[in-house]
Amino acid sequence: IADTMELTAISYKFDALIGFAGCDISIAAMLMSMARINIPTIVMFGGPMIAGSLGESDITILEFYRAIGENLAGKIGSRELHEIEANCLPSAGSITAQYSGNSMASVIEALGLTIPNVSFVPTIDLAREEIAYQSGKIITDLIKSKIKPRDILTREAFENAITVTVALGGSTSAILHILAIAFECGIHLEHREITHICKKTPKIVNLKPTGTYSIQEFQQIGGVPLLMKVLLQSGFIHGNCMTITSKTMAENLANVTIPESQNIIQLPEKRSLYSGAVLGLTGNFAPEGGYIFRGNPELLEFNGPLRCFDSEEQAIEAIKKNKYLNGDAILIRYEGPVGGPGMKEIYIPQLLLQAQGTSNNVALITDGRFSNLGSGFCISHVGSEAALGGPIGLVKDGDMISISIKMNAISVDLSNDELEKRLRLWKPREPLF
Repeated sequence: IADTMELTAISYKFDALIGFAGCDISIAAMLMSMARINIPTIVMFGGPMIAGSLGESDITILEFYRAIGENLAGKIGSRELHEIEANCLPSAGSITAQYSGNSMASVIEALGLTIPNVSFVPTIDLAREEIAYQSGKIITDLIKSKIKPRDILTREAFENAITVTVALGGSTSAILHILAIAFECGIHLEHREITHICKKTPKIVNLKPTGTYSIQEFQQIGGVPLLMKVLLQSGFIHGNCMTITSKTMAENLANVTIPESQNIIQLPEKRSLYSGAVLGLTGNFAPEGGYIFRGNPELLEFNGPLRCFDSEEQAIEAIKKNKYLNGDAILIRYEGPVGGPGMKEIYIPQLLLQAQGTSNNVALITDGRFSNLGSGFCISHVGSEAALGGPIGLVKDGDMISISIKMNAISVDLSNDELEKRLRLWKPREPLF
C-alpha cells in the first residue's frame, strides 16, 4: 500500500496530499508513504460505525467476537450466532471499540497529522462534510507554510503516539505500525525506549473491549484531545510538537477543558504503576522483545508449563477439545513475519479461552500478533521469531515459562547452554508458500 501511494504521488507530482484511510494497516501505510515523499499532508480517518441493536440492548462487534468463541465452544448455536452477526454492524465505519483501527486513529491525532478531535466522529455523521471542508482549507495553508510530514513526525511525536496508545489501552499492533512509520523517517525506536514509555504510562481510559464505555461515549466527552490534555497536564507527553494546524500540540490543547463529571478518563495519579494494558517484555525467551496486552490489570505474574503448537490451527483444535490445563501457557509459533508468512492476527484462541472461562488462568504467547481481544496474559510479536531460530522455536512442551509485569520480563527456565544445544539441533521449517 505504501509503495503504491508513493509511486502515484511521485508520478503525478502532487503538491500536497489528503489521505483517506479506514483501517489500521491502511493508516500505517499512508503515513509511511507520506514520510517518504514528504509533501504537505493531512490524514482523514473514515471514522467508526454506530452500534447495532438486538432487542433492548446495544451490540457491537465485541458481542459478535464473544459469540464466535461461545459457538466454537458449543455454548450457543449457529442461529443465535447469525442473529448477533446480522445486527452488530449496522453502518459503514471501523469497529466500535478500541481495537487496531481505532488505535491507529488515535495515533494520527497524537502525531498531529489530522484535525483534532475528528477521528471518532461516526462515518455516517454529517459532520464529516465539515471535516472534509476544513481539511481542504488546512492543506492549502500547509502548502503556503511549507510544513511537511517530517516536520511533524519527530521522535517526540512518536513518543506521544506510544503514550496515547498505552493510556487508551490500545492494540499492540499500533506499536508495530508506529515503529514502521518512524523507520521511514529515519528514526530508530529501540525496544527498551518503548518499554520505558509503556511502563511509566498508566491505562486511564475505560473503553471497550476490556472496559465499559464505547468510542462514541469517549468522543462525546472530548475524545483524544481530552485524553492528551490530561496527559499533558501530568507531564506524560511533549507539548512542543508541531501539528498540521501550524500550532504546537500544547497550543491545540489550550482551550480543551476537562469535564468535572465523567467516568471514562481517570486521572493518572489515581492509577497504579502497573495498571498499563500494553507493556514491553524481554528476557532469554524473547531476546529481541515482545509485547503483552493485559485485559486484567490485576494480573502481575505468571508461571507455568508451555503447551507448544506450530500453527494457530493446531492450537484451535487443542483448545476446542480442552487439551490444556489451567495454569498452562499456550504457545503458538511460526506465525511471525517470516513463518506465517506475514504475521497473522491470532484471535480465535483468545475467544475460545474466554468462552471456556479460562483466559485469566492461561497465558497465550505467539510470534504473530493479537488485537486486544484477550482478558488475560496475551504476549505477541516475540522476537526472534520461530522461523529464524529464536528461543520461541526451541522450547518444548513442559518447559517452564515465567512472566513478570514488575520486571518487564519473560523467561524460560533453560540455561544458555541448553538453548545453544537446541539451536544446533534445530532446522528451519519448510516454507508454506
